[in-house]
Amino acid sequence: MTADDRLTRIQGKALAALLVSRTIAEAAAAAGVGEKTIRRWLAAEPFASAYRAAARESAREATSALLTA
Repeated sequence: MTADDRLTRIQGKALAALLVSRTIAEAAAAAGVGEKTIRRWLAAEPFASAYRAAARESAREATSALLTA
């Protein structure tokens, strides 16, 4: 079971929003939750580890795309 499997539907939505938004406030609005809620999730498991893993994968994909361009 991965950290993503333990997230609620709304947490998954917030995680995706964090990856494409410029700010936490922007991600919170896109996910329909409060900014404080996302900050609290970022400080707790399993959301924190799921976010770190998703951010690493996103950076890895971007790096790969730049290197193959």
